[in-house]
Amino acid sequence: MTNVAEPSAPNRYELTGKELDVSYSTSGIDGRPRFSVTDGEQSFSFVGDEIAVASTALGTEVTVVTEVVPHERDITITLVLPTVYLRDRSEAEFDTIAIATISLLPSTGAGEVRGAAQMYRVTDLHGTASQVDF
Repeated sequence: MTNVAEPSAPNRYELTGKELDVSYSTSGIDGRPRFSVTDGEQSFSFVGDEIAVASTALGTEVTVVTEVVPHERDITITLVLPTVYLRDRSEAEFDTIAIATISLLPSTGAGEVRGAAQMYRVTDLHGTASQVDF
């Protein structure tokens, strides 16, 4: 009988795309998740409750808010992570997407939003998922 290692889930993701680099750890040395994104001009880092994680039909969606302008707009970035299985603490390459969402907010005066309140920019990403010890 052959011993087959049980698949393990990754806890670290490193991804790159055109003008976008993303790093996500489900846990850190302090037990809190970490997320960083660089969009070519700006870099953002998030930790713990600043990171929203949801399991959806697409996989795991990891969302952070990168900008809030009261009564005008919010900008979020959502990383879509497929299920990745690892064996023997290896790493696996995969492709996915990140979605930057600009949500226009109704103001209290002139300039009310008309039409679509969200605009999306989708970036193709390629990278690795791995299991690391923190």
